[in-house]
Amino acid sequence: MSLKQLSIHLLAAFGLAAAHPAFAEDVVVSCHFEAGPGKKPSTGTARLELTTNTYYLSAKVLQYKIEKGDWAGGNKANVNLRVKTFDESGKERSSTVHSDDSMRQDGEWHSPTPELRIEHRYSVGTPLKRKIVQVEFVFDLSNSADKECLTPSP
Repeated sequence: MSLKQLSIHLLAAFGLAAAHPAFAEDVVVSCHFEAGPGKKPSTGTARLELTTNTYYLSAKVLQYKIEKGDWAGGNKANVNLRVKTFDESGKERSSTVHSDDSMRQDGEWHSPTPELRIEHRYSVGTPLKRKIVQVEFVFDLSNSADKECLTPSP
């Protein structure tokens, strides 16, 4: 019996697998910042995979798309994943994973390399109560300070 099979049997024996099945969803989040009156805004969009149950959260950026709008800029943007989780007592856990300074701003879908993923696990007796998952886009702008936006949590 493999370790994975043993884990499944143990979870089933204690009723945890059936009582707390994981739920996976594919969501799209987006944010933008205004370039000024009459100008097209810069927009960041991310496709996320969220997997949750009572004791677990996994958030992963599957793809991102950055449209730089009417700003001039290169391809040194950033896509950062932020996760905050809270247990029943209100205790907060917070994690951020940063992309390389090389995310493309060409309006096309790309998979981030390296992978942008965060996992929070909770033990039995301290279940996950609330989650906030956000993506921060930092736009690479020429002749101006970089600008950022933060998506709302799905």
